[in-house]
Amino acid sequence: MKRISAATGVLVIGLALTACSSVAETGSTVGPTAVTQQAEEVAPEIGTLENPIPFGETYVVADLGEDSTDAWEVTVAAPADKTADVIAFHDGETGYEDEYPSDAVHQVVDLTITRLGEVAASPGDDLDFSLTVDGIEEGYSAVTFTDGARFRLLDAMQPGATIEYPLVFTVSPGEVGAVALTSPSGTVYFG
Repeated sequence: MKRISAATGVLVIGLALTACSSVAETGSTVGPTAVTQQAEEVAPEIGTLENPIPFGETYVVADLGEDSTDAWEVTVAAPADKTADVIAFHDGETGYEDEYPSDAVHQVVDLTITRLGEVAASPGDDLDFSLTVDGIEEGYSAVTFTDGARFRLLDAMQPGATIEYPLVFTVSPGEVGAVALTSPSGTVYFG
């Protein structure tokens, strides 16, 4: 291993400092700070289709209009194919087979919604959900497979109340993607 003398070390440090001050005068940035700044500029905003909020994460929906104090806390689980469960639940129900094609897939997204506003309100007034299948957004259906759950999104919720709701999407077979949550403040995606 080659040793560097103290004089050579001082010379090297002096040259390095001169180079750094030269860089500072020109306004150029190098080193970890530059990499961090570039990463921050390139990182996509979370909640977009390209960078969705992970399934199971909680998102707060606020800013629902001028002078609004309304807010909701929403957790969206990953879609699950529950076709067999939905068909079994509706077995023998008149008109069910006529309403849905035989190749329809029933994807269920479990939602947990908490009312954060100051007055009672219905989540169905502020929140809407859709599911992307093969890149196309499809709305949820009125079909359900749990007793009493069909109209719960329309029920008023008191401040602090929480519901767990299995939202059913009856869709064509295909690659299931993100779940979109649309409110007066915009659309965010879970994936």
